[in-house]
Amino acid sequence: MPAVTYQYLTDTNGKPVAVVLPIQFWNSVFPQDETKYLMKSKRMKQRLIEALNRTDGFSIEEVREKLGI
Repeated sequence: MPAVTYQYLTDTNGKPVAVVLPIQFWNSVFPQDETKYLMKSKRMKQRLIEALNRTDGFSIEEVREKLGI
């Protein structure tokens, strides 16, 4: 797979809040058919929505540090 070019979106303090990915890459990682399949299940739909609304987590720097990479 060729290198993926991405961009970080930051808030007014410079903290990354989102990432912009090429749509071709997004579709290769998250095919629409799989998402539609998952959304048919009430439980999976609920879990996906909960994940989208989650605000806790780790920055990529924290993950790298925890993994030692």
